[in-house]
Amino acid sequence: MDITSWSIGPLETNCYLLTANGEAVLIDPGWELPELAAKLAGTKLKYIVATHAHLDHIYGLDAVRAERHAEVCLGKGDVICLGSLAEQAQRIGFPSPPMIKVERELSGGEELEFGGEKLRVLDTPGHTPGHISLLSSAGVFVGDVLFAGSVGRTDLPMADTQQLLMSIRDELLALPDETVVFPGHGPATTIGEERASNPFLQDLL
Repeated sequence: MDITSWSIGPLETNCYLLTANGEAVLIDPGWELPELAAKLAGTKLKYIVATHAHLDHIYGLDAVRAERHAEVCLGKGDVICLGSLAEQAQRIGFPSPPMIKVERELSGGEELEFGGEKLRVLDTPGHTPGHISLLSSAGVFVGDVLFAGSVGRTDLPMADTQQLLMSIRDELLALPDETVVFPGHGPATTIGEERASNPFLQDLL
């Protein structure tokens, strides 16, 4: 599996393109991706997955879907958050995005197959009520749950600090130490590094 990543938009959101054997998955298209067409040459985009429904992870989704006709996936508990996209856009001075149609609602435990690879959906709420993470053979794509040296914000509407920490403990810290963590912002890390040094996780160990 090949991974291409971009840091895009005003909040430098990490967007990931996973490709394998002529099929692809796009994770968190928070902004326009001018290089996407070239990267997808000869490849079918099968899924567009948003780890959660904050504007910086979903703003460019509809444009990609309109061009590529991929299946849009979002955590079931985050569908309610789509109603706040216009308000989120107004707060940062951007036009409201089109209403996003979700074809597949995910709640954890599902597997998304593409090109002989699988993404296992992990239910990781707390930053948002329906936040999901995606476990692959290359590592885990965690959106805004866990970062290098930090964790996701919980001072936003519908966030829950205790729920976030339990998601990290039960779903992410259960993974092997060598598991690579691909976050929604900032550099990649590993589960072992965060277990050992992340100050927000020490009470969970």
